[in-house]
Amino acid sequence: MTRTEFVGLFIAFGVAVWSTLMAVPPVSWWLVVDHITVNDGVAGQPITMDVDRTINRTFEGEWRVEVRRMERGAWESYCTTPTKRQTYEADAALPDPVTLEWWAWTEPRCYSLPEGTYRITTVWTINPGRMVERDLSFTTEPFIIRGGPDA
Repeated sequence: MTRTEFVGLFIAFGVAVWSTLMAVPPVSWWLVVDHITVNDGVAGQPITMDVDRTINRTFEGEWRVEVRRMERGAWESYCTTPTKRQTYEADAALPDPVTLEWWAWTEPRCYSLPEGTYRITTVWTINPGRMVERDLSFTTEPFIIRGGPDA
């Protein structure tokens, strides 16, 4: 094989790889998250959320939630749920109301929050372990948990 043939083959291979990657659908093919808002709340009471998300087609996914707390002017990790795998169905409806307990149900520390200022990041991995694996991450605006009646 000549040098020119090798370069041509290398370029053709690169174009084939690039074309294949461009043909893989974006994350919105499966899931769109328009907004997640965690409402201010009171320690010891359910923390409600406003969530606008659309599952466009059924997929296998993994999710995890990280809760960060404002400490001395910086966001510090407060807790993280374990990664949980589940099937997301296109016709699935959110509960009414959506609560942080429902959202982060695998780790009680992530939904039983003491007084403070927080924000959450949710990360979904769509089609984990497959060629078309995609991640989607959403971080909320800060929300405040006030002390309960015994505070």
